[in-house]
Amino acid sequence: MTQTALPKGPAHCGGAAATAARAEMTTDEREIQARSVLDSLHKHIALLDANGCIVSVNRDWREFGVANGATPEQAHSVGINYLDVCNAIGQKPKDDYVAAVLAGAQTSFELEYPCDSPTEARWFLMRVSPLVGPHGGAVVTHETITKRWQLEQQRASLIAELQAANRELSDFAYVVSHDLKAPLRGISSLASWLISDFSDKLGEEGCGHLTLIASRVKRLSGLIDAILAYSRAGRGREERASVALGPLVRNTIDLLAPPPHISVEVAGELPALTIEAVKAQQVFQNLLSNAIDFMDKPAGRVVVACVRDASGWHFTVADNGPGIETRHFERIFQLFQTLSSRDDHERTGVGLALVKKIVELEGGRVWVESTIGAGTTFHFTIPASV
Repeated sequence: MTQTALPKGPAHCGGAAATAARAEMTTDEREIQARSVLDSLHKHIALLDANGCIVSVNRDWREFGVANGATPEQAHSVGINYLDVCNAIGQKPKDDYVAAVLAGAQTSFELEYPCDSPTEARWFLMRVSPLVGPHGGAVVTHETITKRWQLEQQRASLIAELQAANRELSDFAYVVSHDLKAPLRGISSLASWLISDFSDKLGEEGCGHLTLIASRVKRLSGLIDAILAYSRAGRGREERASVALGPLVRNTIDLLAPPPHISVEVAGELPALTIEAVKAQQVFQNLLSNAIDFMDKPAGRVVVACVRDASGWHFTVADNGPGIETRHFERIFQLFQTLSSRDDHERTGVGLALVKKIVELEGGRVWVESTIGAGTTFHFTIPASV
């Protein structure tokens, strides 16, 4: 059989051909190639010999020196002892560490340091690593980290502001819960006493006004409690522990005491989550109380269920109530938003906003589906790791 010769192509990289090509390079050519590699790196790089003298620098090093007032000859730096330079400008610890790398007593060294110009504050990251070879030496690199440093400063500043805001919020919560609710309780008690003791003199209209005052005081007190609960969510005051949601939901249903014409049931088993028990109860209590309070059917039904899916636990609270128009789906999760008059339903407009905040702080999300006249289903997810 006759074999067809393959056409000759370019030599493969590596192997004997590459070794021969490298051997044919002169010392000057290899030096030019090495310098080209150094110049292509966007860091200020200097090569030191075993004594700390600079034997080569790259283009970025030279350009940085010229930009900061050095002459091209000074920026070239070759022949200058880097340790002496560090010592002369008062950077004694730095030259000690560089000397330790050169001596083999330390494998590497990193340092973040300021180097301000007349017009701006600047920060740099210095790295020193030993040169591998019989003659020793080290590679010194400097790179600007000014933007990163500025972002970190803006972050230490934002954290400080957040801590101050949290302290102010705690102080406000204390004032509200103690100094504001006490007079509210007094007003409510006084209205009740007046109705009890002077109903015959006040008449039906007068008693009605006092009853309205007591109702408004109760509403304000409930609003204060809701705002405090919303402000405390996510502030880590409670211990996280494994919480069995089945008993928690059943206790919440008993606490809400739904009227006889509304059945509230749990479909299947609910999981145990590592969560703050108070926060978990707030989520279910607000969703269930909404379903119960707005039920318009003579035979109301509310069902709590949960399934495991790819993202974790998917909970639903479904009812056969009046439903919610699609245009209100986003609005209902905003603070102080209600879809009916507060005189018709004593709502604070905080409950669903609190549900959303708690769920999102746990890494989940919450949304609603509804059909007018047929009912509403609230969905929320909690990651499986929680």
